[in-house]
Amino acid sequence: QEDLIAFAAIDCQIRRLMAAPPCMEVTLLFAVLCVAVCSADLQVQQLPKNMQAKLSTKWTPSENANLGNNGNTSGTYYSGSQCVHAAGDDTLPWWMLDMQTVRLLSSVRIWNRLDCCSGKFSNVTFGVSAFESVWSSFNSSLIDECYRYTGVPAHTENPLSFTCSRPVAGRYLTLERTPASPVYFHFCEIDVYVFTKSAPHRFLDAQPIFSTAAAAPLMEVLSIRSLIECSLRCGDHPTCLYAMHFRTGSCRFFLSPTVPLSLRDGFIAESGSFVGLVG
Repeated sequence: QEDLIAFAAIDCQIRRLMAAPPCMEVTLLFAVLCVAVCSADLQVQQLPKNMQAKLSTKWTPSENANLGNNGNTSGTYYSGSQCVHAAGDDTLPWWMLDMQTVRLLSSVRIWNRLDCCSGKFSNVTFGVSAFESVWSSFNSSLIDECYRYTGVPAHTENPLSFTCSRPVAGRYLTLERTPASPVYFHFCEIDVYVFTKSAPHRFLDAQPIFSTAAAAPLMEVLSIRSLIECSLRCGDHPTCLYAMHFRTGSCRFFLSPTVPLSLRDGFIAESGSFVGLVG
């Protein structure tokens, strides 16, 4: 057994010297298993166009919310044929996009109107929600804010790019105007950028944030023997960024450190472990 351990240690040293970025760290685990530990490769990709959208109200009966995500960046409203425009008396207008699954939002790019009124795209809050009820009944309290834009764009500022102050996770992307003058809400196109990940990954201890507004776990896996196995399973999952492990063998996957308050008592009672992906 000592020979096996010595061989494994030498093999690890060789692997460490040969490792290429981002895999610059190789660890001897449990004295017999050599594991390459690599920083997570979090990449950003643009979402495809023509996903379903909703608009709070319509400027004209022919208004179509899907025009905000159809690839047309011409910047000409032309009676609702190329841009989206909420009704003039809508005091809290919003636009919402169904991203089809839970995404980790990185940034958005807005193509503003160029035929007139570009300065009216102001006081807009970008966010996401993981609650399905938002799609049928808009509720600002269920939206996790990405970025709040309070500036007034010049006609030459097109497109406008906004990066989330922190990554936020959810299925439904929202743009919401605050009830401040001017109330008109319109834009012509939005490009959406989300984080994706590819294995292998490295996890470090993290602190969960318990909240009644947190989204449910991405999934729960039972009969997990250790935190290491829980972390590896999270790494294999396409969107898992945080993992919570209980000594009873339960492992839950999350997109953010904010987790349901209902898990707090069990987490404390079982001395649970919580880890997050290192980017």
